[in-house]
Amino acid sequence: MTTSFDVSGFDELESQLANLDLAVQKKVLRDVARTSAQPVLADTQSLYEQNWDHDTGQLGESIKLRVSIPRNPTWADVVASVGVFKSYKVQVAAGKAIDAPVYAYWLEHGTREHSLASGASLKKHSDSAKAQKRAHLRRDRPGQESLIHPGIEARPFIRPAFDRHIEDALEIQRTTLSAAIDKALLR
Repeated sequence: MTTSFDVSGFDELESQLANLDLAVQKKVLRDVARTSAQPVLADTQSLYEQNWDHDTGQLGESIKLRVSIPRNPTWADVVASVGVFKSYKVQVAAGKAIDAPVYAYWLEHGTREHSLASGASLKKHSDSAKAQKRAHLRRDRPGQESLIHPGIEARPFIRPAFDRHIEDALEIQRTTLSAAIDKALLR
């Protein structure tokens, strides 16, 4: 899926930003990135709560906004990431063995029917002899039929939030950056 949009008004802001010290540029850009990503973060959390039950809270508490500045001494690029991030503290508190980002991927993209039996596979083999050989691992042994997971229908919550708020985020970025640069130039 490709998303395209027009971005205008940033060239002048970029030249004004270049007049600031590198440390000030980094602070301004970090604050602007954090502010502009807030609508995406709020909608991601809201969509998750609407679409999924959360028994332990591990995934809901792992939806975060991270703002980072790549180590580059000549330019202060900033990256704002909204997503599900691993948190060992939250994982231990929830008592889960699998990281929240793994769960999030399954919920966002869905899963197909799969076997939970050790060594089993539901892959369709073109060779019917292989398929027959593995069939006993799927459903023929008593008790194994309950080890078939039916799969999960995809109900995304991260990508729709991004798609809904990308233009808002850019507009917030433009206005916030302009105000932050003006404030920094007055100092």
